[in-house]
Amino acid sequence: MESLWDKTYKCPICGNEFTSKKVRIDSVKISGYDDDLKPNYVEVNPFLYEIVVCSNCCYAEYEPKFEENVNILEKEKIVDALEKLKGKLSNVKKHFTGERDIDLALKAYGIVVILSTVTKRYCKLADAYLKIAWLFREKEDKEQENIALAHALRSFEECYLKSNLPEGKPEEKVLFYLGELNRYFERRAEAVKWFSILVKKYGRSSSYYAKVGRDRWQSLRQ
Repeated sequence: MESLWDKTYKCPICGNEFTSKKVRIDSVKISGYDDDLKPNYVEVNPFLYEIVVCSNCCYAEYEPKFEENVNILEKEKIVDALEKLKGKLSNVKKHFTGERDIDLALKAYGIVVILSTVTKRYCKLADAYLKIAWLFREKEDKEQENIALAHALRSFEECYLKSNLPEGKPEEKVLFYLGELNRYFERRAEAVKWFSILVKKYGRSSSYYAKVGRDRWQSLRQ
């Protein structure tokens, strides 16, 4: 069975209809996880196709939300940002809908970073930077990985402080990465602080974020 299939989308920004590759769920296999819970995929990596990019205007969004309506104020900012990007993306935009390599996926996440910045979607920005870091890890580019992780940490802080996070998994994930990324950059006191909040709020949760966060918290306190 082919691991990719073509799904049809309609762009909420320019109205363009197009098809883009999507990974079949049955094709996703994980061999293990890194310390920061990055999954290591066997064969096809779904992160390469997680961002859908319009073949006309280059609007980019996470696949489940791509066709959602965009409010007028955000749409104006997005259109303006895409207009400025038009020249840089003219040679690659036709490739986004086909099979992707890491470099093309990085460009797709890069668009999300720009659009999330202008619309102040800090949580989305944090996740995009984290995925960018993971893709650079796949390329064994430690310098760019660390730059992306630093951006991710700052964005997770903004996400927690400036966004109305619902309780449950969204908040658990943000608290975990605030602790984990501070731990990665050897900011022990900050890591303990965020893991403590995670454990206090979700210590009895069955979530993997809470479980791993509790283990990290205990090990940092020893």
